[in-house]
Amino acid sequence: MTTSKCNDTRYDFLFKPVTELFEEQVRKNPDRTAVIAGKESLTYEELNQRANRIAHVLIAEGVQAETIVGVMLDRDSRVYAARHGILKSGGAFTSIDPDYPDDRIRYILEDSGAAFVITTEDIRDRHRE
Repeated sequence: MTTSKCNDTRYDFLFKPVTELFEEQVRKNPDRTAVIAGKESLTYEELNQRANRIAHVLIAEGVQAETIVGVMLDRDSRVYAARHGILKSGGAFTSIDPDYPDDRIRYILEDSGAAFVITTEDIRDRHRE
């Protein structure tokens, strides 16, 4: 039996975590636009600086591998900084739409086991019981 080459899709590559790939883009293109969200745009360097600040706080709070962090933010540049910061801290994230009803948000947080939530005071205040 002969093996056909047309379905041979094997391709060797060097695995790199997304955080490392992002850092490469920051080094190569620090002044290029990384995010446009609403009326705000961030360069790779600006996004990286924000993500690093978030990562440092999360690490200081005890976030490590397999720590789930909820991200409950409006769709703006803060979402991207938060997600990159969480990944840089070693954690993982679950996204929560701030327009969800309180019982849905509570379910997501309980089901995911999120130890922390990144949000704004305004969103937090909208969901106080």
